[in-house]
Amino acid sequence: MIRPEFFIEKLRENGIDCFAGVPDSLLKNICAYITDHCDAEHNIIAANEGAAVGLAAGHYLATGQPACVYMQNSGEGNIINPLASLTDPEVYNIPVLLLIGWRGRPGVHDEPQHVKQGKVTTGLLNTMGINFDVLSKEEDKAEKQIANAIDALKKKDVYALR
Repeated sequence: MIRPEFFIEKLRENGIDCFAGVPDSLLKNICAYITDHCDAEHNIIAANEGAAVGLAAGHYLATGQPACVYMQNSGEGNIINPLASLTDPEVYNIPVLLLIGWRGRPGVHDEPQHVKQGKVTTGLLNTMGINFDVLSKEEDKAEKQIANAIDALKKKDVYALR
């Protein structure tokens, strides 16, 4: 994983300074960094992932700046409705950056309860029409992926980094 401070500072350089989500063990270092470097108004731990998408949408409507929603991939099911009925281009067209920890990733050993969700993670994103990247562990490559995500957000798209 890239350094959390690198990732968060790249987002901040591009106007993303609000984070909402459900902490994830795969994202624990990034979640810890956000907790240590953001006040309670800019880091909201939500009751569920769908609520986090709603908070991100509200932040965008209030400020004109997109927010980042962090979660484990098991939370993808909770974001389907708010993405389809709130952020979608056919509804209110609200950009959101999704940061998704990928438990049960095919080819990577994980606990049995994560295997199925790991298999369907990219399929759910594809079904929802959400473009995504698997975030590189190399910061120069990750920087380009973050730039791609920012470009998508500027077009008012939802974009996911895993």
